[in-house]
Formats: sequence, C-alpha cells, structure tokens
Amino acid sequence: MHESNLSPPTLCSAATPAAARACQPRARPLLLVVDDEPLMQDTLRITLEEAGFEVACAADGRAGLAGFDQLRPDLVITDANMPVMNGFELCAAIRAHPAGRHAPILMLTAAGDSASIRRAFSEGATDFATKPLQDELIGYRVRYLLEGSRNVRALLRSQARLASAQRIGRIGHWDLELADDRLTVSEEVCRIIGAERAGAPRSGGAFLAFVHPDDRAAARQWLRDVAGGDAAAMFEHRLLRPDGTLRHAVLQAELTGEEGGGRPRLEGVLQDITERRAAEQRIRYLAMYDGLTGLPNRRLCAEQLEGALARATRNKTPLAVLIIGLDGFTRINEAGGHAAGDRLLARVGERLCRCVREGDHVARVDTGSYAHEGVARLAGDTFAAILPDLARAEDAAGVAVRVQECVAQPCFINGQTLFVTASVGIAIHGIDGACAEDLLKNAESAMHFAKRGGHGGLRFFTAGMNADAARKLALANDLRMALAQGQFCLHYQPQLDLESGRIIAAEALLRWEHPERGRIPPLDFISLAEELGLIVQIGAWVIRAACAAARAWQQPGQPPVGVAVNVSPKQFREPGFLPLVQAALAETGLAPQCLELEVTEGVMVGDPAATIANMQALRALGVQLAVDDFGTGYSSLSYLRQFPVQRLKIDQSFVRGLDRDTHSASIAQAVIVLGHALDLKVIAEGVETDAHLTLLRDLGCDEVQGYLIARPMPQAQFADFLDARQALPA
Repeated sequence: MHESNLSPPTLCSAATPAAARACQPRARPLLLVVDDEPLMQDTLRITLEEAGFEVACAADGRAGLAGFDQLRPDLVITDANMPVMNGFELCAAIRAHPAGRHAPILMLTAAGDSASIRRAFSEGATDFATKPLQDELIGYRVRYLLEGSRNVRALLRSQARLASAQRIGRIGHWDLELADDRLTVSEEVCRIIGAERAGAPRSGGAFLAFVHPDDRAAARQWLRDVAGGDAAAMFEHRLLRPDGTLRHAVLQAELTGEEGGGRPRLEGVLQDITERRAAEQRIRYLAMYDGLTGLPNRRLCAEQLEGALARATRNKTPLAVLIIGLDGFTRINEAGGHAAGDRLLARVGERLCRCVREGDHVARVDTGSYAHEGVARLAGDTFAAILPDLARAEDAAGVAVRVQECVAQPCFINGQTLFVTASVGIAIHGIDGACAEDLLKNAESAMHFAKRGGHGGLRFFTAGMNADAARKLALANDLRMALAQGQFCLHYQPQLDLESGRIIAAEALLRWEHPERGRIPPLDFISLAEELGLIVQIGAWVIRAACAAARAWQQPGQPPVGVAVNVSPKQFREPGFLPLVQAALAETGLAPQCLELEVTEGVMVGDPAATIANMQALRALGVQLAVDDFGTGYSSLSYLRQFPVQRLKIDQSFVRGLDRDTHSASIAQAVIVLGHALDLKVIAEGVETDAHLTLLRDLGCDEVQGYLIARPMPQAQFADFLDARQALPA
C-alpha cells in the first residue's frame, strides 16, 4: 500500500496560495488521479500524459483531497473503493470545498452495478466509468468532460454577470405559464417586491397582490392585453411591500412560445424605478418651484394659469390675475442682510397662502425674469395670485385689498420688527388678455403703475400701461448707451456750515441729458441702472468726475471746499472700490479730506466685518464718510459706534415737516443729539424755508443744504457761486 502523498509532477510551490495557483495559466490541463493501486495509477498517468495532459497522483481519498486543495486540478479521476477515504467520500468532500462545486469528477470502479452508479452521481460525480478502461477512449472522455466543465464555468460566469447587472439595475426577470397561471421569478424580483424567496409569488394573481390596490386593476388588464398580443411595451405602477413601504416599478413583457408550437407564456422583467422617480420629482420641483418659499415659480404659475383659463373659458366665468409687489423691499434687504430678506419673503408667501381663498393659486414670480425668456427661480419680491371662478371681475379688488392688509402686518425677524406693504396690479381675462403670457405681463404693468402712486397702491390694467412699459424698455436700451456717449453730467448743491456761514462742500448729483428726451429725472433712471447692473460703472464715473470738479474749484488762500458723492451699497461692496477711490484722488490731485462718500445704513448691516475693513481703509486715506438718509432704514445704532463715519445726514422727509409736524421735529432732534453724542457732525438736507433753517439752528444742527441755500447747478455755475460767496464781506 502506498503512503498518502502526492506523486510527481508537483506543479506549484506550496508557498503559493491556493487561490493564486488556481489563477496561474497552464500550458496543459492538470488532472489529479486518485487510486490506491500503483499499476492503475501508472497506467492512467502514462496514457493521459501521452494524450497531452499534466498528471498528479494520490494513493487515497485523504491525499486526493489535499492534492485538490493544493493543486486545484482541472479534473479529478478517482477510484471508488480506497482505504482511508473512499472515492464516494472524496467526491462529497470536493463538492463541499469552496473551489470544488463545479469541478469535473470522473468516478472509476470495478463494479458496474446500478447502486454504485446511483451513489456516485448522488455524491456529485460528473461521470462514471468501469474498469478496465480502454486506453484510446480515456483521452477523448477526459477532453469531453473538460470541455463541458469550461462551458459550465462560462455559463456560470455569464449568469453571475447577469445577476450582478440585474441587482445593480434593480431588474428582475419572471416567466408566466399562461395555461396554468404558473409564475417563476428571480431573486431580484423577490428583493424588489420585498418578499422572502420562500414566499415568492407562484402565480400571476399572487404577484398582483404586491401591486398597489389603486394600480391593481390596470396591471391585471395590461397583463391580459400582453397575453392577447396587444399592449404597450411597458406598464408603470406602484408596489406596496409587506412592510408597508411604497416602491415604483415598471413591468415589461412579451408573448412567447406560440411560434414554435409550444405553450404560450409571458416572459418579462420587473424594474425598480423608485430612485429614478424620486430624482425626476426633485428635478421637477427645482424646475417648477421656488426653493425659498416652496411656492410654484413663474413657469409653473404660467402652466396653472393656462389650465385655469381653459376652465374659465369653458365655464364662462371671470378670472383675474394679481401681481403683488412688495414696497421698499430692497431697502430692507440691504439693511437687514439677505438672510432677513429671505425670511421676510418666506413669511409673505405663507401669508398669501392663508389670505387668498381656497381654489385660488398663488405663485412667486420674478419681475425681471419675464423679459429674459421667463427664467424661473430667480430672487424677487413679486408674487402672483390667480383668481378663478369670480362672481364678478370687480371682486378681484376685494381679494387684492385683503392681500394688502395681510402683507402689511408686522414681521418679527432677527429681533427686529419689520413692516412691508404691497402694491397690487390686476388683469382680467378677456379684457386685459386672453393667454397666460399677456395676463401676467399686463398685471405686472399695472403693479408698477400702482407703485408709482405710493406704497400700498392698487391698479387695474389699462391699455396705456403697455405703452409705458415699452417706454421703460426703450429707456433701458438708451441707458446702456448713455455712459459711452457722454450723456451724464453732475450738478452740485452747496452745503452750508451754520456756525461759520461758509460753504464747506457740495453734493454731486447725477443728471442725464438725453439727446432726444431732454433731461431725465434721477428717480426715473437710478433704480433702472441698479436693475440693469450699470450702477457700478456709472458710480465709478461719478467719483472721477466729482473729484476732478472739486480739484478745479479749489483756490489758493481759501479754505478747501469738498465734494460729497452718494455710493450705492452694491458699489461700496465691490472689491475694486478702494482702488477706484485711490486712483481718482491720484489722477485729479484732490486732497482725500475733500472727498466725502455718502452711504446708506443698508451698506453697514449686510457684512459688518467687510464694511468696517472698507471704511477703515478709506479713513486711512483721509476720505470722509457720511451716513445718508439716516433714520429711514434699519437705524443701526449699534453699528454707528463701530464704524468710522464723520457725519450723519437727516433725510429731507423729516426736514420738510419740521414746521408743521412735531414727530418730524422730534426725529430730527434725536438724530442731532445722537450724532453729537457720538462726536459726529449732523447735516440736514431739503432745507427750503427760513423756518426750516431757524428750527435746525435752534436744534443744534451743524450743516444744511437745500433750495433755501441754492439749487443744484452745473460745475461752472457752482464755481461762480463760490466766487460770489467768498467775495461777500465777513
């Protein structure tokens, strides 16, 4: 009896891991012969080597199992009856080995009885042969087994790749025998429907139990249509899993079997599209809804309006469109920062949803987006309301008033009480337009007219408003050309020091001399320049021109007369603003202390750290800083202590009411006291009467400007004005 070891050839080093050895390429297939008879071993080895195979041998089942683990042969030939571990036990052990599930095994025995054959195949043998073997046939038999093994492995790899692809794509396949309603499903189908393999549906009716009840009848009819050869290629539906979760899926099927005379069946796939549907819904939300308020955006509003118009036409009922624009929102947004502005918009959206009656649609739209290809989801302070099924068109005004009252309620945001009003424009279907586009445009024009009449305005659309909108568009086009064509100029309004009676500075005021329309008031184009993004370029020109003018009117031996320039918050926050000021002073030779930059309170609140840095850099240059329109915005008293400003400017709205309104006088006095407490100069604008001047002097105001002193004038006239003032006796 031989020892339980492997005979040569030893093809791989034992130090090489078995898995790695199995992957190494071989010049010839390796066969493992396991037999306790040396003669049989030698005969098989010589015969198989002559047939072109590598052969290793083992003398019993235990050595054969060790050889299989070490060498990972391409095929095992084993005797059935051996000591230590017989061939049947070896076959079972190889099948239990991780690498032996599909290894080809040829079982040999001297007994050809049926019991031995049944046992061999039951233990996992691939083929069975009786001794003695015919030498000329053994090689062909081995090659046949190896070819079958390769085919099986290729099929298994293909099945594994298919299963992996189906798992990744969440696609399961199924097969339904129509005659007996017998269903076969893959594991992936079970995963999709949330069923254990043991609980997999075995019939079409059992599968339909997993379909959402609301989709079940349609799914059943679709299967019938497919079986009848007349149905859509796919059917989308919902699945209700046993755990209560909802999934979205697609069924696809085709009728097979009839062409070849076989039994008709449906073969198809089930795909889980839940994530795809969620992504589609998210994309639709981003495209159709405003991310800030959650309301429909302009695009969806137009779609809803088209549907409402179709119903209104069909039912012959009035329909109105309201465009709701917030008054003064820009000032609040600048003063409180964008976060506060966003919260205010969200709060207004909530209020509109509550105050507009059920059945009306509310949507946020951007005033600028309509003229630019209907761009959706842009920031804005304008909302729209669709009022269908009105009893009378005039009833829209009642809803508009309710909207205004609702919006006007105070908002408490970031510890501040904010008030905002709404101006509303109304367009009526059939009178002011027949399509969604016209109604939105005309209601928007009416809203802009309402704003011109003051805060909280309300206007129905009239035909003349379209002409005004066209004029505004033409004005915007002209404004883009004005700077390049030198149509802007500056006028200067003197500022008087009350203690000395001397003109200490002049405020530079922008004027637009249109070649065809004549002089255009600043109120008509400053806000438009901000909308168009031109305010930074225009502001840069103003600073350079004002510095040049101020340098020109300086006279030797006379106290310097400065110039004050208004700076928009957007311009002040520009990274290039400080270099612009430095360049303007250097180019003109104007002393920095002769330039004063006026900013509103809003510029101080948006980004305090950046504002402080900018102001300190300007002060380091020697430039003066003033807070314009103090008291009309956020009144940021806490910031005044931190920011290096030298002057507060009382807004003219308070000055004009000094002699007839005790509240205006109290506000003016409070600003003066506050300014002096902070060691700041205080200047009042809009001084038009002797009474204004007397009251301000009595209140301790430091400086004034207004029509009482002089109206704004061109540079040359202002220079003459200075000469005349300086020629007066002291």
